[in-house]
Amino acid sequence: MILSLEDVSYKYAVEPILDHVNFLVNEKDKWGVIGLNDAGKSTFMKILGRIEKLDDGKVIVLKKKEI
Repeated sequence: MILSLEDVSYKYAVEPILDHVNFLVNEKDKWGVIGLNDAGKSTFMKILGRIEKLDDGKVIVLKKKEI
């Protein structure tokens, strides 16, 4: 495991972007983020990079990795 989201919730104003999301990325996984304009893709990436503060839950990144 290099990245994990545990029970993450985030609202932008009053609009929920993430609602109790669990997400796990392993060392050799490949993944992408796809969605409509204004669906929250950039916000999701900011959450992974710990730029945006969560309403609930936690983001765990392996210490030797950087986002």
